[in-house]
Amino acid sequence: MKPRTVKLHAFTREVTVERKMKPSDDAVLLVDDASTRQDLLLALYNEICTSWRALVDVRFKLLGLVPAVSLVLLAALLSRKPPGEGLSDAGGVVLSLFGLAATVALMIYDQRNSQLHDELISRARRIESDLEVDVGQFRGRPGSWRFVQHDLALLMVYVGTCLAWLAGAIVFLAGG
Repeated sequence: MKPRTVKLHAFTREVTVERKMKPSDDAVLLVDDASTRQDLLLALYNEICTSWRALVDVRFKLLGLVPAVSLVLLAALLSRKPPGEGLSDAGGVVLSLFGLAATVALMIYDQRNSQLHDELISRARRIESDLEVDVGQFRGRPGSWRFVQHDLALLMVYVGTCLAWLAGAIVFLAGG
């Protein structure tokens, strides 16, 4: 099959990317009855779309909340009070390392969501193919263009947040 392309805009520039057309090789249903098969495929497609939307929603919320909450907490931790008042340096190190660990855990959780997200798209492409949809919500989606990718954005947000927590721990280790 000849690669198909679509024109998109990225940073005010028109770019051409390849459409992702290949469905999964795995069969979705093993039912032969045409009317039952069609109903089952549509019901399954509906569930996959619902699950996909839920995963995208969780990922987007995490992407916004993790750095914002971390920034607020780090600012509160690092705002110094007169000596003898507020958080000790040891307490600051512990809380900063906890923030770092929580961010790494959320990053791992999000990576698992990425795997599930990709699998849902693969299954949905197969269903669209079985339903003879040429270009649908999943089949025929534009591919990524250079660095405009979900994974790179996730990496930047999570690594940046981890570095901020690490810097907070270093500030407390250095004694303020």
